[in-house]
Amino acid sequence: MRKRLSIILIIALLTVSGCSVSRSINVNEVNSTGAKPSVNGVNSTMAKPNELRTSQIQNSIGAKENEYVNQREVLYSTCFISPQIGYISFENTSLKNILARTMDGGQTWQQVYSGKALRALSFATEQIGYAVDYPGEEIDQKPELLRTVNGGVDWKKVDFVGSIPIEIDCISDKTIFVAASRSSNGVSGGLKYEEFVLLTTDGAKTWKAVSVPEGFYGEGMSWVSLEEGYLIDTDQPWTGSQPKRIYKTTDTGKTWTKIAESGLREDNGVLPIGGYPNGIKFFEDGTGYIGFSRGNIIKTIDGSKSFKTINCPEGSDVYPVPDFINKEEGFAILGNYQLIHTKDGGESWEKIWPRG
Repeated sequence: MRKRLSIILIIALLTVSGCSVSRSINVNEVNSTGAKPSVNGVNSTMAKPNELRTSQIQNSIGAKENEYVNQREVLYSTCFISPQIGYISFENTSLKNILARTMDGGQTWQQVYSGKALRALSFATEQIGYAVDYPGEEIDQKPELLRTVNGGVDWKKVDFVGSIPIEIDCISDKTIFVAASRSSNGVSGGLKYEEFVLLTTDGAKTWKAVSVPEGFYGEGMSWVSLEEGYLIDTDQPWTGSQPKRIYKTTDTGKTWTKIAESGLREDNGVLPIGGYPNGIKFFEDGTGYIGFSRGNIIKTIDGSKSFKTINCPEGSDVYPVPDFINKEEGFAILGNYQLIHTKDGGESWEKIWPRG
């Protein structure tokens, strides 16, 4: 009897104090609605499988409606057509694909489009641009080439001879080079490589093939003009420590000259054997930049005779093509989803995304 009274008293005290029995919840558990429990205040259904974002900073709206000024999203691609005017595509914290535009060099951003996952941005003018619609590796849908004629507000599919577009380089509103692949997907992950190059000189109405070096496994292209262009390839794409080569043409691909090749060692001043090339950008005076994941940005000022690593912040990976407007000023997206800006050829950088 005394033992029973003690148990009753304990239960009464717990009830009065408001205590309750709880259990720990595994983050992989799914509740009755199908949604996973939140992690750090963010519903885990908003995150990609096996991926935690660097920072879960919510959208901060500026003085103007839909103006992005302080975010940390998954950045896809950027393209500046002048030091002031540029575009950036990203996935926001609600898993929506956004295209935003800046008119002040990245100080503020205005959303212009939401919908498809736009990669490989390349604008010829403020209004006319191209991109690759990449639906994702887990979706049974091939990437497509898209075109806008109103500053990114609307995008329409471009007929593209049944190939997988990977990289775009607009020389003008009529002249566009596209590096392409025959693989099932080629924009991100898996085997990313370029097998051939196509050219239009009539604004994407018709296309013709540009000859490439034999056995080409491309990791980037850059065209200075209709005639002058550069390619970088490796022995085996997306495999570390593979020999790399840079080729140059001055006759729209009729002939190619190998102007640089990596050595067996990481000798200072030569094209490195390590790292994964993520695109190149060259200028007519021979200045060029190469972005690497598991690497950095390297630079040449003598047409690829020698290279040096430039002062990229934190030694971070550089994922898309380095976006240089001229040989001194450019932008780059880092592996930690920062957009950085240089005005002195990479000697110094400032972070412009996210701000704050």
